[in-house]
Amino acid sequence: MRIGVQLLKRMPMDFEPSETIARVKSKLESIFLDQLKKQGEEDVDEVDVTLVFEGEVLEEEQTLASAGLVENSTLVVLSRTLAEVHGKHSGVFSVRKAFEELAQSGHTGPEAEIQALKTAPPFSIFCNLQELGELGAGWVLFFHFVRFLGILCLFLFCLQLPSFLVFRSFPEEALESWRNFTHTKRDRPIRWDYITAGNTGPQGADSSWPWLCALVSALTMLVILPQYARWQHRLRETLDRRQVDPDDFALFLDGLPSDARDEDEIKAFVEQHGRAGEHTEVVMVVIAYDMEVFQTMLSDIKEAKEELAACGSSAPERGALLERLKELRRPFRSSEALRSVLPCTGQAVVILRSQEDHREVLEQWDNTFEWLMNLTQCLKINSRTTRFRKRHVVRITRAANPSDILWENLTASHQTRLWLRAKTYAFVGLTLAGCLVLVVAINRIMDYFIGHKADRSSGALTTLSSLLVAFTVMGIRIWASLSIRKQVMQQKHMTKTTRDVSLLAKLSLFYLTCYCVIAILVNWEPSYWYMAGNLVSDIATLMTFNCITIPLYIIFSCRVLIRSFLRDRRLDLANPPPKMTQNQFQTFFELPEMDQTRPFAKVLLTFLMGFVFMPMWPYAILIASAALFFEYWAYKYQLLRQSKRPYRQSVDVAHAALRIVYIGLAGYALTQAIFLTPSLSEDQGTWSSTLTLPLLVMPLVLLCLSIRLQRLVCGGCVFEEKGRTSTSVDYYSAQRTWAKHQKYHTTNLVYLRGFEMIDAAGKKLKYDPRTGNLPDPASLRTPPAPPAPSEGSRLGSLTGKEDLESGAGGSRTVETGPDGEDSEELEEEPEETEAIAEEDPAALAMEEIKHKVPWHDEGDDEGDSGDSGDSEDSEASEEEPLEPLMLRSGVLARIHGLQKAGAEQFNGQTCTVLQPSGEKWVVLLRDGRKAAMAVEHLQLKAKIIHLRSSQGKVYNSTICTLLRFDRRAEKWLVELFTGVEAHVPAENLVPLRE
Repeated sequence: MRIGVQLLKRMPMDFEPSETIARVKSKLESIFLDQLKKQGEEDVDEVDVTLVFEGEVLEEEQTLASAGLVENSTLVVLSRTLAEVHGKHSGVFSVRKAFEELAQSGHTGPEAEIQALKTAPPFSIFCNLQELGELGAGWVLFFHFVRFLGILCLFLFCLQLPSFLVFRSFPEEALESWRNFTHTKRDRPIRWDYITAGNTGPQGADSSWPWLCALVSALTMLVILPQYARWQHRLRETLDRRQVDPDDFALFLDGLPSDARDEDEIKAFVEQHGRAGEHTEVVMVVIAYDMEVFQTMLSDIKEAKEELAACGSSAPERGALLERLKELRRPFRSSEALRSVLPCTGQAVVILRSQEDHREVLEQWDNTFEWLMNLTQCLKINSRTTRFRKRHVVRITRAANPSDILWENLTASHQTRLWLRAKTYAFVGLTLAGCLVLVVAINRIMDYFIGHKADRSSGALTTLSSLLVAFTVMGIRIWASLSIRKQVMQQKHMTKTTRDVSLLAKLSLFYLTCYCVIAILVNWEPSYWYMAGNLVSDIATLMTFNCITIPLYIIFSCRVLIRSFLRDRRLDLANPPPKMTQNQFQTFFELPEMDQTRPFAKVLLTFLMGFVFMPMWPYAILIASAALFFEYWAYKYQLLRQSKRPYRQSVDVAHAALRIVYIGLAGYALTQAIFLTPSLSEDQGTWSSTLTLPLLVMPLVLLCLSIRLQRLVCGGCVFEEKGRTSTSVDYYSAQRTWAKHQKYHTTNLVYLRGFEMIDAAGKKLKYDPRTGNLPDPASLRTPPAPPAPSEGSRLGSLTGKEDLESGAGGSRTVETGPDGEDSEELEEEPEETEAIAEEDPAALAMEEIKHKVPWHDEGDDEGDSGDSGDSEDSEASEEEPLEPLMLRSGVLARIHGLQKAGAEQFNGQTCTVLQPSGEKWVVLLRDGRKAAMAVEHLQLKAKIIHLRSSQGKVYNSTICTLLRFDRRAEKWLVELFTGVEAHVPAENLVPLRE
């Protein structure tokens, strides 16, 4: 009988009903072991297999018949070995290097790409930061930011040296004068070697160096931060100019009526009113439909099919179930029927053909006035833009990239988002208040039972009280950080970037308040700051502890070990959870994904703690510098060795982190007065207090100014020519350089799982289902039907690949390790756009690199053309003689377009051109036979040479097929060995000979 074996997908296999489960397991184990050997897993000697049918684990002595299996039954297969192999390959590997090896071999196709990904080398821990660009520009900026803060800490310490020497010049007796002389151990001051402002004694110092150093440090920060902000901004502009991304053509429309389901109506509105008095060519409109309704429709169909399969063929309710299933499927008969039942969210993405038109539309619609008018509902009436349907005020902004949009969150209304945001801030405020009350209560209780801090005679009790407060604050931080993350995930952010920025802001606010503000409030009396076990010693212990524990926690892989322990404790294949599949099982063996927001928040905490306490204790900024150095390497090690490949991070999180440093600079203005005034004479303390207001206001003012105005106020050059970020490349050409998951209509689940499948079934699909590319109307009078999907690709899929170890997105929860690092495990949490989340990140990265073809080949700004590793290839390429790109004797060509019966089998084959014969060419086929081919059926094969840019040089010495000469671009349109089409200049092509 034939039954379905469900591993990662359902595979039909033939077994005899009398075969035992042990025999079936043996066959499957042999098949899986052979497949693993072919994929290079030579160290795997055996594969374990557990068979599950209808939720019950089958015993080896059972037969298939006795277990209840009949024809077309589905047998679920679970294997820990396969899950472990999948987990091993879930880490961060260099997909770019894997692609380069693939390019050198010339092999392509899903199997070759899967094999290349499995053998891809890991990144070196000491790799250049630019190499991490394939993980997203946000990761490069993160490590740049940590390095910048570390160097800044060292510079600030140098600025504090005069103040440091003043503190050191006072004798130990000055520090002793802070004592209350109760002759208790708790009344003893900290060691004189701490070199704090308290070394000057309560009478204070007459030197002006302490407040002058604080002033110079603040002014230095006010000068340096705008320059670094400008560097970040220029990097973003450079990326925008050098890379052509989908958001260069896309507009985001908000404020449409809920019944705006007609894409042609929205298209006509933008074409007519996008630019005043001019026509704006629109390529496509992607409407944001209600994702919850669509998912409910799919769930209802799936449930009805399961009920129908469960009931017998003669069951009386079968007719009613069939009728119900038919009714549920009615909207999926056509795209128009599906659109008519799906409500809209009032938002849409409109794709323009020209980048210049895109920038002009934004200048007209996305300005400061329109932003102010759209802040509240009552101000919208003052908008100067054209109304949609003459009454609806529409807000047009630049759309985020497709993989950044959370389509499922667009369903939430603006009022719902405001309520969820207020709820989160209220939670943060109440948690901070509760933390403060709890810390104060613990101190009061300790004072009541064992006496006031100054009267305690036991050093052990005083140490215990300090540790109790420290662990209380740490425990609250661990619990609150997880709760804050959960609250932010529920806020229905429209993009992953805004979600990450929101999470970073709230985590940073909470960390700084817990560790800085509460510490100051609890130890408000200056006379206790410099006593043993009080503020200075607590800050010194906390910063040192923070400097050491986080790197050690990462180096010893505590997070991975905790995750493995929790997984093994909860997952037992002898009694698996109900409806567990191998896909779900494998997700628990994947490495945890590294969330960039928490490292950013912890790095900010390290820097700002050292910066805020620097006026009182100059060593604080030096410890912060050492901590940032350790965290730089620890987080790099965690990303490259202990984490699952993350989704591509944008640069906006780094920009938000820099804004938080501005706020920290405003806090520094307050703390320098709080900490220095008690340790300075009256005259000098007055100067310190006077600086507070201007130093508090200036960073906040700069925070509200543009980058150019910041540089003008802070002495930077403002007369810089504003660079153009648009190029002359139009959308129809640019789309070829993006993988399918980088198109708006393929990341939207309604289009990917709905319209694409419906239109493909009715042969009405308007774009290529393999790539998502739309046909260029300028080059085609009548657009042909899109090519059928190639073997191995699937409609509604982004990569078109399925693999033995590939897994879909799973569910997880978050638990914590002993020192507050988060370890993840088992709870449903929608973090990404679902169409993206269910795909393998490495496979998506491979698809992106395959499509990264250079628009022009003028070399890179990063000096890649001078790399010594490419010198041999360059020399070899220069020896290639340039030949005319035309058919001639001895060149290779690809046969295509044959339609006669029996001749189609030769399409796609490579042949050798021998000689002309009238209007045809005589060619030599693979099997040795000769044939006469018309010119239109032969496409010249060529080798790519002389490309110099980092994107282009990967294709040097690879084979391509010439499709046609594009006179508008003055380049050849070629098909690369990956199947991707690209424009290549004629001077970079040499006809291929046998």
